[in-house]
Amino acid sequence: MAAGSEGAHVRHRPDRSSAVVRRLEAGEYIRPVDDSEGWYEVILRNPFRTGWVDEKSLIKRSSGVAFTGPVDEHQKETIH
Repeated sequence: MAAGSEGAHVRHRPDRSSAVVRRLEAGEYIRPVDDSEGWYEVILRNPFRTGWVDEKSLIKRSSGVAFTGPVDEHQKETIH
């Protein structure tokens, strides 16, 4: 999986109102370790911590076809 064309936010909890702990650049790959109701838990390396990414902001590959969802305006406004 990778961040979609708008990038993606890694959040403290699987909730859009949760604090952003890091922003993924467009195309940046992640490896989920868990999932919950449309969110993927990921492990970040620098600094080492875990966080959650909304599946709508990711590109998934299945049978060679890429799927992605839009990043909403609220997410764009919370980039630090």
